[in-house]
Amino acid sequence: MTHSLITELIRAEAFTGADPSLLAGIMASLAHDDDRPGAFPRISPSLSSLLRQVRSSAESLSPHEDPPLLRADVAALAERWIARADAHLDRPLSTHHHGRRRYHRLLARTIEFLSQIQTLKATHPGLADSAAEALALIRRGVLEELP
Repeated sequence: MTHSLITELIRAEAFTGADPSLLAGIMASLAHDDDRPGAFPRISPSLSSLLRQVRSSAESLSPHEDPPLLRADVAALAERWIARADAHLDRPLSTHHHGRRRYHRLLARTIEFLSQIQTLKATHPGLADSAAEALALIRRGVLEELP
């Protein structure tokens, strides 16, 4: 379902110039299934802009597949985790109704999407490098045990 959206976004060069935190934010939003609204931080202007482009591409694919939820608050959580080395999981997890396990599952799926993008080095070297950097950053601290 979301794999064709990711493919379409790569083809449309939507991620060109996106830093690792933005890329991780979008992948987290795509990887997310459903959660309580308002449990995550606000979205940055850069992420909001890219998320609008992702939504537009998702809508164009809607005759062929159901578009993902694309939760901005989930994207903001991943973006903040990647962009800020001083970010801690304790605050978002204290309000997150499924806690650490649910968040780890979300990030594990995000890591899966980023890992697939990282393999595109031959055709999309900048995007692959950004995904590799996001992978290194997303796994820090308590997330280092994720595959």
